[in-house]
Amino acid sequence: MTTEHFFRSVVLREKAYHVSDDSAPVKLNQNENPYSPPAELTEALVADFRQFALNRYPSVFPDELNKKLAEHLGVHPDCILTGHGSNELIYSSLWAILGYGDRVFIPSPSFSLYGTVAGFCEASVLSVLPDEHTLRHDPVVLEEELIRHQPKLTILCNPNNPSAQVIPHADLTNLIQKAAGLVWLDEAYIDYSVNPTLVPVLDDYRNLIILRTFSKAYGLAGIRLGYLLGSPEVMIQLRKTKVPFTVDAFSQRVGIRLLEHQDWVESVTRQILAERSRLASELSRLSGLRLFETDTNFFIFKVLEKTAASVFRELVNGGVLVRNVSGYPAMADCLRVNVGTPEENDHFLKTMKMIFPAN
Repeated sequence: MTTEHFFRSVVLREKAYHVSDDSAPVKLNQNENPYSPPAELTEALVADFRQFALNRYPSVFPDELNKKLAEHLGVHPDCILTGHGSNELIYSSLWAILGYGDRVFIPSPSFSLYGTVAGFCEASVLSVLPDEHTLRHDPVVLEEELIRHQPKLTILCNPNNPSAQVIPHADLTNLIQKAAGLVWLDEAYIDYSVNPTLVPVLDDYRNLIILRTFSKAYGLAGIRLGYLLGSPEVMIQLRKTKVPFTVDAFSQRVGIRLLEHQDWVESVTRQILAERSRLASELSRLSGLRLFETDTNFFIFKVLEKTAASVFRELVNGGVLVRNVSGYPAMADCLRVNVGTPEENDHFLKTMKMIFPAN
């Protein structure tokens, strides 16, 4: 008996989210923070855990964490919606905004989940490609597309994953001003960017929604914690489709504790940026690849004389796992690697120098 007729056609057309089954001692494929939170934090969390009433539900929405975030960011708690990772908020929020035939503008390439969820909503996805030599989008072209199509929702990742590029601050605010609909700004990698966050000017743009995560600079990819920022009237509507109770008591406490260790976050970020500079200098000396500029904690490089698939396999065989992103538009034969610890980066560079000769 077949069961496919029980499911919507938009679901049948999609594939489940998948990450490569490959593994290697040096894992640099998911843009993670290579450093775990400090020992004093984990010790405090162990003590906290002993006090939890595990038989009781957490708060419907994590008000204590939202209050702490509001103090840290300088916004009102009503401007915050916290979820079980940013992916959950993408799903629940796009369901609240998009319906059949609604136009959503997602410059490509972008985080693949946006297009997937927009497809589930049966929205009409509009896109535009970047310059293949820089992977940057022309802000003039973006503005023209916004004005021409008048999308209900525009999704901008800034800095962008997977391209590692950034839309300059002045161009970004201009796009938000010109947009007739909502603008969703994904700032997952903003801590590594020369561009400032738009959180301080949130009140100036009632159509702006900002997505942030604890998975990158805060080193909590294993906990799953993210949040949205926007005007109170927008947050009221997004709470309606947000699944209740998804931020468990432990995750809320981890978020609060880490916000109290902002000095650690800033110190680790400086270390990652220093290693990013070192990697850029070393990789730029290799022939047979094109290294793109980055405003994130990861690099994109294009393989010129081999294939991305063959170099990916050589790296795995050398003990390094990166991400093959050559399936994204405008990114043929491109690989992505995130900044690791100095020791991990040394191993990666040693392996790369065995694959690519120096200039």
